[in-house]
Amino acid sequence: MSHLTNCSWRLADGARDGKLVYRRPLGPTELGFYWDHVFYGVATTIDHTELEVEPGHEDAMFASENIERTWLCMKRRFPLVGASVDELPGSDIVEFVVDEQKLGVLRPKEINYTTVNYAEDAARLLDELQNGKPSLSNDVIAQLWIARERYSPRKLHVFIVAAHCITDGMANARLVREFCQELSSLSREDCASRQPLAERLKTLVPLESLNPHFSLSLPRRRWREAAGKSRLTGGHTLPTLPKLGNGTPARSRTTRHALPTALSQQIIHTCRALGITFGNALPVLSQLAYARILHRRRLQFTSLSGLAQQQPGHERGIGDAEWAHRTAQPMHFTGPLNMRPYLDKTWYAEQGGAAEVCLAISFYFFTLPRMPSLPPPSPSTTSGSRPLPRHPSSARPHPPTAHGHRTGAPPFAALLSRARFRHRAGLIRAQSAALLRHPLLHELSLARTPKRIGLARARRSRGAARRGMPNMYNRSPCVASNGGASLGNRDLLFPYEYPLPPSGSAGIEKPRTLLRVLDTTVHLRCRPSELYLGALTTRGRLEFFSYADINVYDERVVREWMDEVVNAAVFYLGGAEEEDRGDDGGISGKDAVWKARL
Repeated sequence: MSHLTNCSWRLADGARDGKLVYRRPLGPTELGFYWDHVFYGVATTIDHTELEVEPGHEDAMFASENIERTWLCMKRRFPLVGASVDELPGSDIVEFVVDEQKLGVLRPKEINYTTVNYAEDAARLLDELQNGKPSLSNDVIAQLWIARERYSPRKLHVFIVAAHCITDGMANARLVREFCQELSSLSREDCASRQPLAERLKTLVPLESLNPHFSLSLPRRRWREAAGKSRLTGGHTLPTLPKLGNGTPARSRTTRHALPTALSQQIIHTCRALGITFGNALPVLSQLAYARILHRRRLQFTSLSGLAQQQPGHERGIGDAEWAHRTAQPMHFTGPLNMRPYLDKTWYAEQGGAAEVCLAISFYFFTLPRMPSLPPPSPSTTSGSRPLPRHPSSARPHPPTAHGHRTGAPPFAALLSRARFRHRAGLIRAQSAALLRHPLLHELSLARTPKRIGLARARRSRGAARRGMPNMYNRSPCVASNGGASLGNRDLLFPYEYPLPPSGSAGIEKPRTLLRVLDTTVHLRCRPSELYLGALTTRGRLEFFSYADINVYDERVVREWMDEVVNAAVFYLGGAEEEDRGDDGGISGKDAVWKARL
């Protein structure tokens, strides 16, 4: 990573009317996301915010002049939003370009307006942004889409589309918050920059250059990078659809499910009582959901002796060889890690790095032992039995008192006791603590970056950006079960009523609310074969969400997985009782074929 010695912004040619142009190379993490983005716009984030204005203010607040003024404020305040990207000819270097003149004007395709009849039509626009022709380019790496509702003039749908190389979860929340605040101010003045652009850009450097060890000598840094390399093997993920050609882009789909407030609070309270975070529990919940799904398909295979596997409408069962492989594998979980608190302290605490609009994440890799599994049903329990009912994946999750075991999956209590659940969540907690305390934390995050960049650039050099991108998200020798993260309490980052009182105005009466956020969600243009599980708390409710490439994963199976994650959370953390039992105290019905092995 020696090129980080030249990570500073430099003054470039092209100044016009006293407006300057600055350039700097992308850092390794930024570069990885950039090369992802080259293929069909993957690794693009889409923030969808539904707004409602107080009666009588819709004409002024939702006027195109106010929207455009607000967006120009965002560009001046957060210069990477108004930046472009330039691949330097004849080299491996890709640079951000910030043109001071362009920060003050609207470029073509930077703001896009449309009108929809109802909220359902806005959902179709979202699908087009997720799966249609990419709307971003190297010239415009962040843009705004505005959808007005024809029959609800007080409502507005705002879509902020941004390349992942300039944003992350913290940055997304800050950008949407500042947009809502500026929009609701109804100011008639241009948003002047709060400091000279050259000074402002000093905080927008690659996260790798904010490594506290960056001041070490180059040989010493290279030694630390070599020492930080590790290797994972094995693993497995959800059953996949028949393989499509390497040139097939991902078909991205977002799935959401929110729990009631009381149940959400109970789950968070239980986590605190157990000394874990919900983020510690999330990989274990995912693993249990895998176990239920895979046991269900294993039982289907054994009960039908494989005869119905070719019948239309039947999910693929799991045969002996696949079952033996899956039940012997560890399970790896990966996802984004907020690096801001672990970077340069001055940048974080004094220069606004804690909520800067930039990319400041790394990635974690946690491992759980093989998934909980039960002995296969004996032939006498399955011979002559009728086909098991399919999981009602289009329905909502089962209520807390009935966790879906009548569809063929073993009860949670048979798979993993609550004590063992706590133990596995503790394993994740220990790995997380060890990672964050590791003296090579920054080097561990860098270790996989060169290979990722190399694979992406190889695709480009082979012309694969034209022919299509092969599946690079999950590659042997390590298969991640899924990516994911718990984002904590979003309410701490993102208020829902605007305008906000000025900062430092304690004791001053809160301004009258003019603008309310009805809903806000983040979506992703997935990489091929991507599968992601996230959770956050908003307005007191625990919400689960997933991103999946449904060209690789059957959408019904993804919904089933999400349902089972929710069911597991309710059972292990929500205070739910054991699953329904028969009159003799044993597990009733066809679930008797599963013998508990705790």
